[in-house]
Amino acid sequence: MDAAEKIIRYLVDKYSPSVLISYGSFADGSANADSDYDALLIYNGRECHDSTVIDGTPLDVFCYPVENFSGDYDPEKYIAVFDGVIIIDTDSLGQSIKDRVRGFIDGAPKKDRDELRHEVEWCRKMLVRSGRNDAEGLFRWHWVLVDSLEIYFDIIGRYCYGPKKSLRYLGEIDKKGFALYETAMREFTRDALEKWISHLESVFGERYEK
Repeated sequence: MDAAEKIIRYLVDKYSPSVLISYGSFADGSANADSDYDALLIYNGRECHDSTVIDGTPLDVFCYPVENFSGDYDPEKYIAVFDGVIIIDTDSLGQSIKDRVRGFIDGAPKKDRDELRHEVEWCRKMLVRSGRNDAEGLFRWHWVLVDSLEIYFDIIGRYCYGPKKSLRYLGEIDKKGFALYETAMREFTRDALEKWISHLESVFGERYEK
């Protein structure tokens, strides 16, 4: 019995779930020795979070009462399951949740050209302000590096799912952009950050300024 099987056995024995959706690294096959087991679980009990360590793997399992899904609910709260693997789904509620989350993602409003231009200009301004050799400048450096990844996804019209999936996708569709972003993270230099922001400006220009 592998780690995932032991974890599922533990969850079934403890909660008797009607729905269990695994997501994250165990679901997409990228789990390593440091990975958590991420899952959404629905059962006849109160809302809780299970962080038990099973066979050396910490759990990050969010447990919800079935009543949470009996009426209207905010699908954005459960966005992590958009590409999750349904392990248990006794009444098709799990599939319904996934479908609703995907519908939310597909229907998310896209930013217009002016909004995107403002975001890109903000990145350039933050780059300038990050040049201050003080705590505020350092904060702005990290701030623009983090937010610019989400802005990149705004520009290409894709939902930003968080760092792991977004960086992986960036590496697949834009190898130059990924290399520049990774260099900016690794080197922590103004020149590296400037090259990444220049690339961001180029991507915006190619899509919206022709």
